[in-house]
Amino acid sequence: MNDTLISSVAEKLIEARKEAKVINSDDVTASLSFDQAYDVQAEVIRLNQAAVNPVIGWKAAMSNQAAMSRFDLEKPVFAPLFRDMFLADDVLRKENAVAPKVEVELAFILGKDIVPAVNDEDILAAIESICPAFEVADCRISDWKFNISAFIADNAAAGFIRLGKPVTLSSVSDFNNIPCTLHVNGEEYHEVPGNIIGGSLLSFVGIVRHVLNHHGGLNKGDVIMSGSLTLPLNMKPGSVYHLNMIEQDLYLSYQ
Repeated sequence: MNDTLISSVAEKLIEARKEAKVINSDDVTASLSFDQAYDVQAEVIRLNQAAVNPVIGWKAAMSNQAAMSRFDLEKPVFAPLFRDMFLADDVLRKENAVAPKVEVELAFILGKDIVPAVNDEDILAAIESICPAFEVADCRISDWKFNISAFIADNAAAGFIRLGKPVTLSSVSDFNNIPCTLHVNGEEYHEVPGNIIGGSLLSFVGIVRHVLNHHGGLNKGDVIMSGSLTLPLNMKPGSVYHLNMIEQDLYLSYQ
């Protein structure tokens, strides 16, 4: 696939997100290789930055063993988060989403820039704070039916982010077991948690390493979403999602 086709795929995916519409995987991304999917991501970054919608964070996806096995992956996949993905309040409007799924995550916020040629201790020292978060995954590929290249090209289904209040890293004692409770319309959600391989802290380091290797660096204030602590839950209009985590209550309504 040449540069013109890479750019065409990126433009179609950006348009699909902006207009909250689905596209057919076979029409747009069926011929992408794994590496070309990341090339599409890079073009999506370039086009968004040109539109003054910069990258202000990164996410991991397919971060548990079941997801990795399904797609025959050796490690999670990664994607950028743009400024317009971060919700200013606790409401997601249904006209802005395609087929959203809500996930519970731990977000890391950088207190300094990170440049290549750093060790893991330097990466961890760059963490300024952490906070509970909702990620709304929203796939532009019709019916969430995709191969892994289509998923990566579609920014790993990055949709929207709702952040809680930042707290210090010491607020979590065990990053392999972060207690959290999710309620949907007042009822507790009891599904099996999505266990992040290696835990949230190791996932954070892996995301940073990916960005350093492929994009050159990260900036102070960047938000790193370390992977879902719960299985994705289909969002239904009129529902209210309530997360209790790190002694905080975080709400998100889908209206």
